[in-house]
Amino acid sequence: MEFQAINRDDAERGVGTWTNISGTTITLGQSGHLATAAASNTGYGVVDNKDANSIRGFVGIALSNVPNTAVGRFTTYGYAASVETFALGTSITITRGDPLGPGAVNASLGVSSAGLTTAYGPVIALETITVSAGTYVKGWVRAM
Repeated sequence: MEFQAINRDDAERGVGTWTNISGTTITLGQSGHLATAAASNTGYGVVDNKDANSIRGFVGIALSNVPNTAVGRFTTYGYAASVETFALGTSITITRGDPLGPGAVNASLGVSSAGLTTAYGPVIALETITVSAGTYVKGWVRAM
């Protein structure tokens, strides 16, 4: 894990590297989760599974597109300018300060406050937005 030096111009941020083994590209702003299936459980492989149980394996938010089988960098702690939220059938408001995480339904990619089965979310929203289709929100990641 690499850490940015503390300075006055940019917030401290922790970054980790993991290998994408999801079979598809994990894109910028999407969350990565440790692979826990017995055959894939290596400790460094991540997938883009977003169901409610994957909150325990959350590793961070992708800093760039990570193709399948490639090693990618994920923000594990600190500011993330682009965090994907998942699409919903109805419109909801994500309020600044809301915890965000995988939802109860694995219907689309991203994180949200909707369907979060715990008061803890690994990402904190840093702005208020209204979401129906998936969009992006600024967030504070706290996967560590």
